[in-house]
Amino acid sequence: MFKIIVQACLVITMMFSLSARAEDPMAPIVSKNCTPTEVAVIFNSRFHIKCRSPLRTGYYGEVNVYFFSLSTNASVNVDYAMKLATEAIASSKRLTLWVRTSPSYNPNGCKSNNCRKLTGVTLLD
Repeated sequence: MFKIIVQACLVITMMFSLSARAEDPMAPIVSKNCTPTEVAVIFNSRFHIKCRSPLRTGYYGEVNVYFFSLSTNASVNVDYAMKLATEAIASSKRLTLWVRTSPSYNPNGCKSNNCRKLTGVTLLD
């Protein structure tokens, strides 16, 4: 009986935490096709990919975001993203980037007026 109660509590807790995140207006993730023009690592700070064309954010698309960044604390993710981005540049391929639209999630040094947090990367054919 105790195991069932504990499991039920865990399920309820997970449902509430997921629904809270889903309703957070600052948390949307969007995708953007990107022709990378620059890949950089700023030591002890962040990794970023710069795209040829911007992602337009804000209520009226007034913010042009060219840089998509990860904290270098997420070193495994940085390694994967770096590999895909450098391969895209070397082979003239594009990427699909998944990013947080709100600058409140940006890693240190990622400016709110032209940078957003990177949450995923795909190399396109």
